[in-house]
Amino acid sequence: MSTKYLQTLVLLAGMTIGFACLAYDVHRNDAYMVIGAFAFLFLGYFFLVKQKALFNWKTWIWIGLGLRLIFIASGPALSDDFYRFIWDGRVLIEGENPYLVLPHDYLESRDDAFAKKLERDLYHGLNSKHYYTIYPPVNQCCFAIAAFLGDGNVNAELLYLRLIILLGEAALLFLLAKILSILQRPREDLVWYALNPLVIVELSGNLHFEGMVLLFLAAALLYFIRGKWGASAVLFALAVGTKLLPLMLLPALIPILKQRTAAYFGVVLAGLGLLFLPFMSQALFANWGSSLDLYFQKFEFNASIYYLVRWVGSLFLGYHPPIAVIGPILSVISLLIILYIALKSKFSFFQKTVLIYSVYLLLTTTVHPWYLVSLVFFTSLTKWRFAALWSFLAVLSYSHYANGGFNENYWLIGLEYGALAAFMGYTFFASRSKITTT
Repeated sequence: MSTKYLQTLVLLAGMTIGFACLAYDVHRNDAYMVIGAFAFLFLGYFFLVKQKALFNWKTWIWIGLGLRLIFIASGPALSDDFYRFIWDGRVLIEGENPYLVLPHDYLESRDDAFAKKLERDLYHGLNSKHYYTIYPPVNQCCFAIAAFLGDGNVNAELLYLRLIILLGEAALLFLLAKILSILQRPREDLVWYALNPLVIVELSGNLHFEGMVLLFLAAALLYFIRGKWGASAVLFALAVGTKLLPLMLLPALIPILKQRTAAYFGVVLAGLGLLFLPFMSQALFANWGSSLDLYFQKFEFNASIYYLVRWVGSLFLGYHPPIAVIGPILSVISLLIILYIALKSKFSFFQKTVLIYSVYLLLTTTVHPWYLVSLVFFTSLTKWRFAALWSFLAVLSYSHYANGGFNENYWLIGLEYGALAAFMGYTFFASRSKITTT
């Protein structure tokens, strides 16, 4: 056995221990232990991607899935979003419309065994007691499946949610290999996504559904590459029905679709309408819109340009300009830049997807670590690697939860985005990345 093989196997064993620590031995309040564990895992990750030629792509997929399985019996340690997932699932199988139910009001309006069990099992952990759910229909379907199979047992419901995500990740990795092959890129490049510690922890560990979004999106793009527009549009609708952000990518398809644009967009919108149809009511979009409005005009976390604009504004005004003013302005700027990239730039389609997601993340007011998952996926289809660094730097935001409180460390945020800016500058200018038509 060569020295490189032995080093790789020892490193994988060490990373297995690191992932196990994050799965079973730390909490979000142990912020610096979390960051330390991630730092070790990312060191291993960067070593492994340099050794990607040691194994074939199928072996790397099985290694990636094996690392994900470490979390199979764990509870989400770094996020409490799962309480709302299970809440929505239970409410849905009870016959209620989750888009019309405020958790706080729901418990006040009911005094039966079901409501009491909801309160006992979940209510204390909800971070959105006074908000309508923002999770689209495909998410709700997954939540309902887990709630039905779990039969009121939180641990069982978590297991079924995790199995859904694991199966989605397995399928996604094989789709990623297929797309890389079509693009005539080494299929071993999938290691950039398959072994990324943030991707593994945030999806398999913390049960975020970005992987399911990417599953449908990757399938849609695979069919799109093959010229099967109808199937692609249906799958694209499923991606949007899991999370709305893929809508940003639709304009980038226009230069390729040309005269088929209206038909493709029509199928996507029709598919999305069908997904929402079982939940349709007069109050649906008002309630959902109110929660989305709260998200974009009140929530702020680990932002970059937004915090910079807010700071500059405070120098002139003597106080921080409100997010309700800055947030919408940055959203409009983001939309205009995205449209320019999609319609006017000469980058390849997958380069455009990377740039579009990057612009959105740099101009939004909230950047949780798992928001980087999609960017990591799309950069694995290009030669750009800044998302791998960003996925580590975003972990610094867990420092804000140190000792059970919440207090953003702006020095660490400055370090995160300063290092990112330097590396992105190197990527796009010093290295003189070529614009391709791949």
